[in-house]
Amino acid sequence: MSQKKYLDLAGLTAYDRKIKEWFKAGVVDIADEAIRALFVTVAEGPADNEIWYTTTTGEKINPINGASNSINSFTSHIYENNLGKLIYNENVTYISPGGFQGQHDLTTCYLPSSITEIYDYVFYDCPLLDKVYYNGTVEMWNNIELNAIAVGLSNSITVYCIDGKITIQPVN
Repeated sequence: MSQKKYLDLAGLTAYDRKIKEWFKAGVVDIADEAIRALFVTVAEGPADNEIWYTTTTGEKINPINGASNSINSFTSHIYENNLGKLIYNENVTYISPGGFQGQHDLTTCYLPSSITEIYDYVFYDCPLLDKVYYNGTVEMWNNIELNAIAVGLSNSITVYCIDGKITIQPVN
């Protein structure tokens, strides 16, 4: 039995962003409709009331506490086309302490630009997580109140912003 492979198309470098522009302009085409749908979705990034993620298993995670600006629970949770989506009633402005703690299959997290605060231990004990895609600029990321985001990381995490990247090193 062959092992499933999950395609992560969100890690767009400057070169890849050019391909995305060509794709949107119709210069480049993707033949497989499922891959095309995923590429368009991921290239645009999450709405301000959504958090997206990928896992090694292709299954839903069970976030702790959640994220929001006034409530701690999402209104919808789907996993389709190899992309999980937590959807909230209002824009996501923070992620609660330990929000994704212990999600051993979590590989990638996609955060909206509406986030202003990320609490302690958000990615604690997520050994496969190595990429976070933030739908804002490096300057916007640097203005987020990060508290103790690096505490308990299993490895370094690269945060890809729309205009660059940042590496977060673990602190134990």
